[in-house]
Amino acid sequence: MRRERCAGFHVAGLATARTMRGPGSRAAACARARRVAVFMGRRSAKIATRKGKQEQARVKMFSRVGKQIVSAVREGGDNPDANKTLAMALDGAARVNFPKDNIQRLLARATAKDQADYKRALFEVYAPGGVGVLIDVFTDNNNRAMSDIRTVLNRFSVSLAEAGSVSFNFDRLGCLTIPSLPSGMSS
Repeated sequence: MRRERCAGFHVAGLATARTMRGPGSRAAACARARRVAVFMGRRSAKIATRKGKQEQARVKMFSRVGKQIVSAVREGGDNPDANKTLAMALDGAARVNFPKDNIQRLLARATAKDQADYKRALFEVYAPGGVGVLIDVFTDNNNRAMSDIRTVLNRFSVSLAEAGSVSFNFDRLGCLTIPSLPSGMSS
């Protein structure tokens, strides 16, 4: 077996020492080498797509954490020792590797008067079968949030309840976070 060089690619085992014509010729080896190079571009495109999706998820998470920090500072001040909500928001920021300089900028910006004020809104609904459900929303525009929730509820034939008709059945005890379903369960 002989090794040939063709347009920057090393092609091994495609030509023998005696013949340079036919399927094992240099031209055929170059054509095969060019076909292999095409797949490399697709691989890098897949990597770029994957990294783009990861970046979108990171931006979404950073935006959510930033809004929580701003809201916590507006509610109880910028001292995490005295403001439990801010301490929990900063802990969440540390879990998602939120940059510290961004945290400092958010703390400074939260005290500014021109900053949008994010608030929690609680919506009460009756799901099929009369099951009461509370929907806790974090928004800067209550009317837009209400419109979006009504759209989703109408799609699934769920009715919006009056204020206080469902919430009296619930006590706030904690928060459950489920990152993903176990491998044996389906959605």
